[in-house]
Amino acid sequence: MEIAYLIIAHKNIEQIATFINLVTRKNDRSFCFLHLDDNLGNGEYTDSIKKLIDTPNYQILENRVAISWGGFNMVEASLRLIKAAVSFSKKEFDYLALVSGADLPLKSNEFINDFLSQNSGNEYLQHFEVTPYSHWSGNGGLDRTNFYWFMDDIGFLESQKLYYAQKTTGNLYRPLPQPLEKLYGGSQWWTLTRACAAYILQFITQNPAVKDYFRFSFIPDESFFQTIVLNSVFQKKVVNNNFRLIDWNTGPQYPKVFTVADEQLLMESEALIARKFDIEIDKEIIEIILKKHNYRS
Repeated sequence: MEIAYLIIAHKNIEQIATFINLVTRKNDRSFCFLHLDDNLGNGEYTDSIKKLIDTPNYQILENRVAISWGGFNMVEASLRLIKAAVSFSKKEFDYLALVSGADLPLKSNEFINDFLSQNSGNEYLQHFEVTPYSHWSGNGGLDRTNFYWFMDDIGFLESQKLYYAQKTTGNLYRPLPQPLEKLYGGSQWWTLTRACAAYILQFITQNPAVKDYFRFSFIPDESFFQTIVLNSVFQKKVVNNNFRLIDWNTGPQYPKVFTVADEQLLMESEALIARKFDIEIDKEIIEIILKKHNYRS
């Protein structure tokens, strides 16, 4: 089982390098593709992280984008990672797993490999239909797409002003572009087969209006992939579980940064990967996870 980890990162290069070293350690079946936020600047972070990575099984994307929270560039970074993995000439991957630079695996490489091998063909994509969805604000999440947002262009505050201005004008409605039939949402993080990932690239090439639709939506990374996949033939193979441990309820950060207080939760979880960790907030819990993997950073 060949696995490509697609990493979106913007800070803590030591922690990112640790993830790459860990998932590729004694494991030629895993490869990492890394997108470093272009807001970090050119050269410095790339050179620094290369010194910390002790495996040849990685590639740092050169065509990077600057990511703003809630903007489409988060999706664009994901698409560029997918393209890099699908077009990679040295290896044909069975699965692509989208992760953040704040993730760590809870299970061993062998366990993850066996899990995907035994369930080969399934798509792991947490999702729900936005009809509206009761746990999302803004008319149950419908306002994310019913109105125009320009997050990457003018930022959140100005986009919010424009959103309120649109709401006061009346009945603006942006229908889903064809051939999409239903809007879905869910977690940004997923594990998809190569075939499904390749289909996504082909679909947006053939249907550019879909990409434009989500480009001017709010937090599109939580609906773009779900909507495309759940409106496709791959829907039949989708498992509504991304096997990520993410705490959106406890705080004080959302999602919560795990600490040593969460050790039991992490150790007993059935998830394959957990998010999120921050070496600047609690290095000890990261060391506990690494010790579980018999790994020294």
